[in-house]
Amino acid sequence: MKSKLRIKGDLTFLDIIARQSIEKNTPLLLMNTKQTSAQSKSVLDKYPRLKETGIPNEFFQFNAPKISEDTKQPISYPKDPTLEWYPPGHGALYVALQSDPSILDILLEKGYEHLFISNSDNLGAVVDTSILGTFVASKAPFMMEVTLRTEQDSKGGHLAKLKVDGSLILREGAQTAKEDMADFQDISKHSFFNTNNIWINLEALNIALIGTKNSPLNGILPLPLIVNSNKTIDSEDPNSPKVVQLETAMGAALSILKGAKALEVPRERFAPVKTTNQLLLLRSDAYKFLNNTLVPLKEGVTSIAINLDNQFYKLVDDFESRMKGEFSLIDATSVTIKGDIKFSNGATFIGDVALE
Repeated sequence: MKSKLRIKGDLTFLDIIARQSIEKNTPLLLMNTKQTSAQSKSVLDKYPRLKETGIPNEFFQFNAPKISEDTKQPISYPKDPTLEWYPPGHGALYVALQSDPSILDILLEKGYEHLFISNSDNLGAVVDTSILGTFVASKAPFMMEVTLRTEQDSKGGHLAKLKVDGSLILREGAQTAKEDMADFQDISKHSFFNTNNIWINLEALNIALIGTKNSPLNGILPLPLIVNSNKTIDSEDPNSPKVVQLETAMGAALSILKGAKALEVPRERFAPVKTTNQLLLLRSDAYKFLNNTLVPLKEGVTSIAINLDNQFYKLVDDFESRMKGEFSLIDATSVTIKGDIKFSNGATFIGDVALE
């Protein structure tokens, strides 16, 4: 479970998120699976104030069967049957909000009007009242925070416009034909990157989901499917059977909820940990934990290019066995490591570093 990963000192992602929620006096909701519920509860139990809001701290995402890449049928894996299932992407949020008990109903009954959503691994995503004010003033049902793309973001989902009517859409790499991939990755043409920080008007979402005479959706937002075929059934074992997972992205609601908008935000609001490259950066002295927020200490540190050898650093256990302690990257511009190299506490990277 990534959100229990240590990020600064002994603090995990969830510790930091819990402290931010308490400071902002806002309820904290986690979309969990049955597998992650107990682990997240063990962290949140340290913060009893989170229970004082009267809002449950979690709701559950459903699971879907993994598909065998060979047979195109639901896969069987007797070695560990729990790995036969997966949570089908954060687009499942909209259905999960209506699960029994309906978190959406609870929030509306208690008078909440807006919901801020972000990935738990993005510690730059804090509740910002000025952004909330912008969202409320816009009267939009949905607002996506976007930031300028860098070369490191070239493979991620970006904002685009439909030629037919100019409406905004979210486009993912897995939804792009191979012959269009160079165009997809052109950051000068498609300049804005989806941070997955989302603001939603709860009443507007409720109307869209339960349907009205003009827009009956029967509780389902028709999000486009993402076919993810670069998977093995056991993510820790690259030699395990290959599978296909069908997923959806919550940001794709941008093109479904009429009147949805996008807002450009500073890069500081996007500090995710999708890889150990990013984990190294956030654990370094380039970021400081200040007032319950991870703050970059120098202009440009958010774009330090880090490339660690996947063979030796891709998995967290492998990374931590080779990168022990605290590191200085605040004066680095790029770090490339090839091969099996171990670093001791206090290692300092300056300028463009390449080790092989």
